This record gives sequence, C-alpha cells and structure tokens, in this order.
Amino acid sequence: MRRPTRSCCGRAASAALYQPLAPVCGWPAAEHDVRHQRKRRAMRKVWTFFYGSFMNPEVLAKADVRPTESQMARLDGWDIKIAPRATLVPAAGRSVFGVLAQLTHSDLEKLYTKDWFGFGTYLPEAVLVANSAGHLIPALSYIAWEMESGTPSAEYMQKVLTVAQQFKFPDWYINRLRSFVSSS
Repeated sequence: MRRPTRSCCGRAASAALYQPLAPVCGWPAAEHDVRHQRKRRAMRKVWTFFYGSFMNPEVLAKADVRPTESQMARLDGWDIKIAPRATLVPAAGRSVFGVLAQLTHSDLEKLYTKDWFGFGTYLPEAVLVANSAGHLIPALSYIAWEMESGTPSAEYMQKVLTVAQQFKFPDWYINRLRSFVSSS
C-alpha cells in the first residue's frame, strides 16, 4: 500500500489513486498549480552576496527583509566602486569583501525591482564567493553596470563601514572603504 503524499495546498493525495480535487486554498483550479509554483519559488532561499549598504541589517529591515545565515565572504576578480552607491567592477587580482546571506526570491524582489536611490538599476550576476572557512559558495550578487557618478554621503559610508567592522573585514579592506570617504 502506498503512503499518501501531501499536495501543495495541504490536502492528502495518493499518487496511485489521485483524483482531481478542488483546491483547499481557495484559488480557482485553473490557477492553482501556477500560483503554488510561484509561492514555493518565492519561499526558496538563495545565497546572496552583499557588498554595499545592503550588508547592513538595519537598511534591509526598512524593506522588510531579514536575511538568514549572514557571514563574511570574499569575491575574487572584482573591485568595489562607490560613486555614490556601491557597485562591482571586474578587476583581475582584486577582491571585494561583503556579507553572504540567504534570502527568498520575494526578498530579492523587494530589494531590486525598484531603483531605491535613483542611481541606476542593479542586475543579478552569478558569482562564486569564498566564505570565512574558505569554501566556495555559488551566490547571486546585484551589480549596477551603469551608474551616474557622484560622491558617497557620509551616512551611506557609515552604514557600510559599520558592517565591515562588525564582520571583521581585513584592515586593508576597511582602509580601502574609508578611502571613498576621504576622496569625497
């Protein structure tokens, strides 16, 4: 005898004796599978590499985003540019330190479907980051390939530097971040 399995809306369904049933969730049958697929995809967690103000949990909380499993990470082959917001630029021999965190797709949509600052759109890029144990982790990172130039505000840089110090980024990298304040 086969064990009953649960359908996506909680109703027991037997794989051998499956009879189409009206969805328990209340959505019309025609939309049922599509809506539940979107819901499951939205709840799936994705490793994301942050390197600017989104490293700061207070900034994320303003968008109702609370990442899990935050840890320091390093992205090799890229450099950070802050003018006036942070972005990444490919650069052989350089590294960027940041925070690796798990977020849902819904969280990522909250952060990246609108231009929060009016400085450009950030697009997802697949990256490979090293965590503090040296393990390589595939992650998404969002990059503004085109951004208006400008100088970062002291408030913005403080949000970035606070997290860099909390996560104990290397001193040379914290000095690199400070150089964006002194150059403005």
